[in-house]
Amino acid sequence: MLMVFAAIKSAYAATDINENYETKFGGFPTNVSQHDLRELTPNLFVQENMTRESGCLAAALYFEARGESKMGQIAVAQVILNRARSRFYPNSLCGVVWQNSHKHNRCQFSFTCDNKMDMIRNRNAWMQAKNVAQAFVSGNTPKLASNVTSPAYALSKRTRRSTHYHATYVRPYWSRKLQRMGKIGRHVFYVSARVERTMPKEI
Repeated sequence: MLMVFAAIKSAYAATDINENYETKFGGFPTNVSQHDLRELTPNLFVQENMTRESGCLAAALYFEARGESKMGQIAVAQVILNRARSRFYPNSLCGVVWQNSHKHNRCQFSFTCDNKMDMIRNRNAWMQAKNVAQAFVSGNTPKLASNVTSPAYALSKRTRRSTHYHATYVRPYWSRKLQRMGKIGRHVFYVSARVERTMPKEI
């Protein structure tokens, strides 16, 4: 599911990180999976001035890469976008983020299937994830450099083609089968030749 936003206005009025700023993200009844709760009322996105697609992407960036630099978050977002453009994955950002979320600890992004009540506690980190996500969805760019015309073009051409990534402190079995494209912060990026063949030639 996407976020149930609470006390948005008061939280956004603060100038510093508010440790009590908690936006509920996960959690579900015992007989309903997070996968089944993806479709939420649109007014939850209106409160954050977001679309469903930018909300899904922002959630993934926050829970997967909130400790990374803006460049690191852009790289993670690009992986999600690349998957959505490939026929081997769902054809939407939300579909990619929530793929297999009904399978406990066997999903693509762990926060969607770990059965934990995820909370957004760091307003500044959330705002950065939100800004990067909205830039990808709207086609605008985060303020990185004056010559950057798209978030993706802040990355090297190799990293821009990435379809997978993992944290530096793990080494998943699939990493040995893919081509390493680069490292940004605490994430290593790879491309699957099989997936890449179904992606647009220019990204």
